[in-house]
Amino acid sequence: MDEICFTNIKLFFDIGSGKTKSYFFGMDSCTNSSNLISKHRAKMPYQYYIDKGNLSKKAVENGLQSLVSIQNYYEVECNIVQCSGIATAWARNAANTDEYLQKVYNNLNINIQVISQYEEGKFLFQAAEKELHLAENRAIVCDIGGGSFQLSFRGFDSSVQVVEGLYGGENFKLESQKFLIANFDTRYLDNRFLNNTEILHIKEFGRKLITGPLKNNQELQEWIKKGSVSFYAAGGLMNTGIKGMINDNHISLNTLYDLADQLSKYDFEKARNHFDKVPEIESNQYNLLLAESIMIGLNVSEAYFIQPDIPSFLVNMGY
Repeated sequence: MDEICFTNIKLFFDIGSGKTKSYFFGMDSCTNSSNLISKHRAKMPYQYYIDKGNLSKKAVENGLQSLVSIQNYYEVECNIVQCSGIATAWARNAANTDEYLQKVYNNLNINIQVISQYEEGKFLFQAAEKELHLAENRAIVCDIGGGSFQLSFRGFDSSVQVVEGLYGGENFKLESQKFLIANFDTRYLDNRFLNNTEILHIKEFGRKLITGPLKNNQELQEWIKKGSVSFYAAGGLMNTGIKGMINDNHISLNTLYDLADQLSKYDFEKARNHFDKVPEIESNQYNLLLAESIMIGLNVSEAYFIQPDIPSFLVNMGY
């Protein structure tokens, strides 16, 4: 008798530092392969709500509500369908993550695993290699999240190497604002774009915070010196926030600065109207300057946007 195949439903969560992304899959029982049916994202800035090393009470309450709202969006309950996922930088940064994720499991029946920064970079690189034609052995894949960035490449022994950056869009913005306030008595940063002078200050700040550690990474710099490098930009910050401003499949180092400078001529409302396909345009100057600092640290002048299917890759691995 032929095997009878059926489709199971699975809801997969990628709980990042600034947003929770969710993916609704059909899982074939015979091949155990996944088919993405729908996806949805909800803003939930976990990294912002880390206070004195712990997720605040407000973060716990809002986080649970965010996960409930995602279930409601798909009209499912996680005590009926399989729900699982991963958590990234914010979860590694908060001391009470285990307590929070246990509450998520107890209250909502969602099993979330915290993955290491190395795993985050490695999985992205492997997914990109599987789907896309990367420049053989000379590709670096960059993923800028809310609380960290990863640079992944195949090292001299062909194993996947991951440079673990400490800053992503959320905490680079916070640290940049602290720098401006402490050194220049800057005001009202949450209500406007940076002006030209402030952009130059953050460029300098980025050189110390981001570029410097990359230049001082001897193994990385030795690998870079061996030949030309193809730099691939993955993740939502680059593919939605930055790519959305230019509507092209690549961006130059100089254009990153030019776009940050262009935003200084707008107020928030005009920028939202002009760049209507870019979510959270209010933070994009910091994202642009962060990406610029990373590229200078790698001595690359061009970034190519890619979007490997990480959720399907992870779900097929059993997450």
